[in-house]
Amino acid sequence: MNTGNARGGLPRSSHRRHYTPTIKLYLCRQLELRRLKLLRQVEAAVLTLHALHGTREELVVMLLNSVQKLLRAAGASLWTIKNGGPHLVGADNWPDLLAFSDPEGTLAFANKNFRILTAPLIYPGFGENTILASAHFAGREKMHTKQLIMDSLAKHAAMALQRLDLEGFYKKHTASLELMRHVAARFAANLSLQDLFTSIYTEVQKVMVADVFFVALYDTTAQEVNLACIFEDGEQVSPVRFPLNDGPTSQVIKTNTPLFISLEGTSIPGALHFGNVQRSTASVMMAPIALQAQVLGVLSVQSYGHNSYTEDDLLLLSAIASQAAIAVHNTQLYENALMLATTDSLTGLMNKRAFLATLDAKIAQATANEGLFSLIMIDSDSLKIINDTYGHCAGDEHLCNLADILRAAVREEDLVCRYGGDEFMVLLSDTDAAMATTIAKRIVERVRLSVHMVAGKAVHVTASAGVAEFPLHAVDRAHLVVAVDKATREAKELGKNRVSTREKR
Repeated sequence: MNTGNARGGLPRSSHRRHYTPTIKLYLCRQLELRRLKLLRQVEAAVLTLHALHGTREELVVMLLNSVQKLLRAAGASLWTIKNGGPHLVGADNWPDLLAFSDPEGTLAFANKNFRILTAPLIYPGFGENTILASAHFAGREKMHTKQLIMDSLAKHAAMALQRLDLEGFYKKHTASLELMRHVAARFAANLSLQDLFTSIYTEVQKVMVADVFFVALYDTTAQEVNLACIFEDGEQVSPVRFPLNDGPTSQVIKTNTPLFISLEGTSIPGALHFGNVQRSTASVMMAPIALQAQVLGVLSVQSYGHNSYTEDDLLLLSAIASQAAIAVHNTQLYENALMLATTDSLTGLMNKRAFLATLDAKIAQATANEGLFSLIMIDSDSLKIINDTYGHCAGDEHLCNLADILRAAVREEDLVCRYGGDEFMVLLSDTDAAMATTIAKRIVERVRLSVHMVAGKAVHVTASAGVAEFPLHAVDRAHLVVAVDKATREAKELGKNRVSTREKR
């Protein structure tokens, strides 16, 4: 029996395609071209990832976009395991119907309509275990090549992410060094404390979030904390003083230890609210401004956002605070020395030397602006009697009482000075002789009505005063002092406990 076909051709049971050598060569070349094109596309995507100089979020967006285009995927996503559960880092057209299941603590996607490719992305910055995933419509399409591309992209993305971290580290480290250099230069510039603190704020906010910034100085004598420099949302806030308490700033002062707080929806126990009380900071860093065991104050930066700072930020803030301690200490020493040089040690008033220098400046200003001012000299009528009767300690107490009366009788812009012995001077800005005489009479009357207790006994005292006006009674310092002194002696000669005003020159 003839089993062949009538024409002697191939058996009909064979359905495979048979190509001529020329067609086979053409198909191989086409396949090779497609592979070469895909390889170039993958190479371009990888180079783009490594060339990015931006944020992690930007790199994730770029990665997912590349996965979706190169693999012709329905969607791409990046997942990580945090606190034992799945967390979506980013997604690009990820199908909503693609449910996530985690039956055994591993990433798994349950949906029959899609085939899922995954590749590990080893990068600790996202979490314990990070997976790059792509979704493909279910079919007979081969996935081997796409899996290789996924693995390659995940590997290079991890390297690019680590490079971004290194760039960020070196950039921040460089900025920190520049900050320290600038701060050190500002410390050496002998700035006032207020200018110094403002300069620190300006530089600190360049390297870390500083929604709230303050420098607190500790007054050991009064046991008070003085928030001497406060910035909130870029605006300077008025200083705040409060007693040492159990709040965070006081705790840093008491323990001489930095404080690092990150809160979730709660306020800091014992914290003092100032400025915009409707908002509370969630991230707080405080560093003591201290010279060894001596705490001078606290430097703090705070953010409304959660987890805004790192341990490196706290180290940088502590380094700045340590530098600031030297500047604060030196400035306080200078201010104390200046106070001792310009202040009367008994009464705490300005001394004669500082007063005469101030008087010279006042005369120059009034001459240039055609202004005027008046001097009052107050001389105790009772110091010699008190010294002779009760001793010099009682006399010193009498002088301190007179100083308190004078402070309470004048404005903040006026100057009060202990001129020498039992004589005091008051400089009244923009005040003519008539008004100065009224003020002098008020002072003399307050002295007369005051009662000084000495050794359990009530002692009544009086004072005499003289008034002179610039430029009505004199056009220079020497003649003005002589004029007010003559007026005071005249008041004493007329019977004491009164005021005398010089006549026009």
